[in-house]
Amino acid sequence: MSNRDRAAHSLGVAKLMARLAGDVGGVDQGEAFPAGWLHDVGYCAAGDEDHARVGASMLRRGFRARSRIAAVVRSHGAPIDGDYGDHIIIGRLLALLDVCDMSVSSDGMLVSFDERRTCVTSRHGSGSEQAKRFDETPEQVRETRTWSLMEPALELLLADDSKRDVAGWPDEVEA
Repeated sequence: MSNRDRAAHSLGVAKLMARLAGDVGGVDQGEAFPAGWLHDVGYCAAGDEDHARVGASMLRRGFRARSRIAAVVRSHGAPIDGDYGDHIIIGRLLALLDVCDMSVSSDGMLVSFDERRTCVTSRHGSGSEQAKRFDETPEQVRETRTWSLMEPALELLLADDSKRDVAGWPDEVEA
């Protein structure tokens, strides 16, 4: 993925997270936006391998990011037992990040999980770790209370073609 595409994807994830944070409850837009914006920062140092771990380490050391943001960056996209962790705020923020990451294409457009999976498998291959995680994570997310809170808003956005360009949304996201 080019740097331009990665930036569009990350900006789209950040804006979608900020928009859906109010639907989830207990997730602050002030944490949702930076978590989305920074979730793939590890790619600049690690490439496809272990980008989440490297990104979290960069955030903790280099930027002294809030520990919750670094924690969700570290864990995003990883198969998790259905409750998304013991800490309810980190669990909700992580579930929100995983849903938004799986709902924004590489060019910052809002897409269905199936459309996003097609993009991931064409880039990494159907047998890749990324494709495997993508197969496992949506079902785990759908088992969470967080999903039931954000699904109606996400479905409304997906149904409105004028809302598809998430990266192009105004900087002040309407709740």
